[in-house]
Amino acid sequence: MNPKQADTLLSMLPKSVQRHLKAEEFTVKYLPKSQILRQEDDTGDVFFIHYGSVRVTLYTEHGYKLSFTEIYAGQSFGELSAIDSMPRSANVQAIEEAYLTRIPKEYFLKLLDTQPRFSRFVMNQMCMLIRRLNSRMYELSTLDGTHRIYSELLRIANQGEQINGVCVIKNPPTHMEIASRINSHREAVSRVYRDLKLDNILEKRSKLLLLRDLEILKQRIENNRAN
Repeated sequence: MNPKQADTLLSMLPKSVQRHLKAEEFTVKYLPKSQILRQEDDTGDVFFIHYGSVRVTLYTEHGYKLSFTEIYAGQSFGELSAIDSMPRSANVQAIEEAYLTRIPKEYFLKLLDTQPRFSRFVMNQMCMLIRRLNSRMYELSTLDGTHRIYSELLRIANQGEQINGVCVIKNPPTHMEIASRINSHREAVSRVYRDLKLDNILEKRSKLLLLRDLEILKQRIENNRAN
């Protein structure tokens, strides 16, 4: 969510404010699978991730669980409810042990009013969220199920680590979580994974997902759009 690798929500603030927010009273530790936010809660605090990662999910009115995205160290969440005072739109759960800075809603709004760089950064985050949602809607209308899975793998790869030309993704989402993001089903994801393994593009290990050739996935997506 941060537009530049070196920029984060907190880095947009004066050093004195950063030190204040890093004090013990604003630091929260969550164990793996701990619930941080619940959909429809009327809280408005904003959270910045110092260490670890979290997963964002939501439930439809029929009780169907949708997995939206993962958020990583250096990124933040919770801004929407802080700004519009509406209930939380999604659930947020720790994937691994996570250390967060909790910014109370009132303090967050005060920072928006008094810190121009901070405000512009938050607006940039909102723009990126809208663009990401637009991109997903475009994929739903233009790509078949297999190529939507390819697109989701490329998104996941953005948070991976390049090691000897291989993209290594730690704690990847499950087949069901990927399926719920792209309006598909777990069996389809399993089938695509199997085919990619046969093509020597994908390898699944204990808590790792290895992708060997992202360019092939990109080319297949473009070919699907062209057809």
